[in-house]
Amino acid sequence: MKIYYAHAICLYGTKHEKNEMKQIKKKFPTSRIIDPGSHENTFEKSIRGMEFCLELVENSDLLIFTKLLGNITAGVGKEINHALKKGISVMELKNGKFSKITELVKYLSREETILLYGKIVSLSNWFVLTYFLQKIVKRYRYFGFHFLV
Repeated sequence: MKIYYAHAICLYGTKHEKNEMKQIKKKFPTSRIIDPGSHENTFEKSIRGMEFCLELVENSDLLIFTKLLGNITAGVGKEINHALKKGISVMELKNGKFSKITELVKYLSREETILLYGKIVSLSNWFVLTYFLQKIVKRYRYFGFHFLV
């Protein structure tokens, strides 16, 4: 079984992400986890963005998502609703428990998601901010933009 693990970009590569993936593997030991974060530095994802992720969702048997500070972020919400519309099962992972989701979800706008990331930065440390900025800089370099950083 292929499981798409939908989670906020700011969690990519963190201990939190690794912990959640361990929980998924424990519940579904024979599954293959599709982590969009593992494609973050690929040319195709840099060019196609969300379209690329939605294609990964379509090639999955199950989507498991997590919220960020109790919110469904913009990209995760799009992935959840896309899976449901395509007839792919969806589950939420919360506090180590899995709950089946059958109805379309409401989620934060892109702008609200960015503001939420800002709250995380103020709550945690600068690592999240620098990680997120590096991703933005890499993405725009593909389009020929140059930065003095």
